[in-house]
Amino acid sequence: MAFRAAPDSFDLVVTDQSMPQMTGVDLARKLLEIRPDIPVILCSGFSETVDSDKARSMGIREMLMKPILASNLAQAIRRVLDSSGEGDPVEQESKRILIIEDDGQIREMVRQVMEIEGYPVIEASDGRQGIRLCRENPVDLLITDIFMPEKDGLQVIREIHRDCPNTKIIAISGGGDTVAGDFLR
Repeated sequence: MAFRAAPDSFDLVVTDQSMPQMTGVDLARKLLEIRPDIPVILCSGFSETVDSDKARSMGIREMLMKPILASNLAQAIRRVLDSSGEGDPVEQESKRILIIEDDGQIREMVRQVMEIEGYPVIEASDGRQGIRLCRENPVDLLITDIFMPEKDGLQVIREIHRDCPNTKIIAISGGGDTVAGDFLR
């Protein structure tokens, strides 16, 4: 699923500033041209080209400086998703989260951070199991890896978006062959 083809299928984009073929700022600019209300979190090390003020003026909701603690990322995601885009908090209630990640250490880390933030969490180690769990126990937020065995994250996103259209989705990835610009197609 590409952003340009289905921009309303995405709830949030977390991107790095330094990527091959396109910077995070360039990606954010293109995403915001397609969908001006898409929340974007930009992660960066030292940068002479962009700072927090410049990022906000471009429509980027949050900028995190590396190294990034998992708890800081979780708090930034919470702030962005819990706001209307104008900085107004949305009424908070306990949201159920499903984490689908084949790497047990990453899954455990994300679970711990979400539980520290007060969210009830269920976990799956692959896409098939995650889809089954989501259908049996509807969740408010899905955090899924992109590159997994059985069913990859993009297949999971398509099925969850179709079957549970109110579920917010965050896709994460530690690598792969896809470059940022490929998701714009």
